[in-house]
Amino acid sequence: MSVLYTTLYSQIQRVTLENAGDGGATWPSGMWTVNEVVDRLHQREDRFLAATDLIWTRLETAITINQADQPAPADWIATIFIALKTSAGLYRELPKMDALELDFIRSTWPGSSSATPLGYYETDGATLTTYVAPIPTDPGSALERYYVAKGNPNGTTAVIPDEFTPMLKYGILADLLNKVGQASNPTLAAACEERWQEGLAMGQLMATEGWLAL
Repeated sequence: MSVLYTTLYSQIQRVTLENAGDGGATWPSGMWTVNEVVDRLHQREDRFLAATDLIWTRLETAITINQADQPAPADWIATIFIALKTSAGLYRELPKMDALELDFIRSTWPGSSSATPLGYYETDGATLTTYVAPIPTDPGSALERYYVAKGNPNGTTAVIPDEFTPMLKYGILADLLNKVGQASNPTLAAACEERWQEGLAMGQLMATEGWLAL
């Protein structure tokens, strides 16, 4: 994960005949803007991370007691695993449940209490939220999360493994060549999209089977 974003931008500039490559600083034709290309890169990178589950982030956050809704990390894309850590040292996995299952949870269930949530689900709203039940009342407890995080829009190097950066380039080109206007080239855009899809499939295979499966 050491490929510079500027290297990818220069490669795209040369393919689109913008110039010899200045790291994405200028797009002389005016068919694309700097911000447009940057946005496309980060969108594609986040899509790769979400689709493959190839890179995980671990974060432990203190539980806010007496409420079911627990704030999720600001860079959250998808959850891999969540565990409850009580103040007494209990560690247990929280299974993902649907809203109906959580509605039927009662503190009288065997091995449960209001201080020990038994499951979670994630809610769509104004903020990223993880809903746990029963409602926790244990000060000092925490949630340990393993999750897929968004890429770093303020970074300088690609977040995805180096082997997949060519696929990222093709994904960006597919977006740029699909733009309505003089830049539109559906045939080339479709060819680039195919390379992107191949890269996603390889990333998913690597995440589940490792490099030996490729």
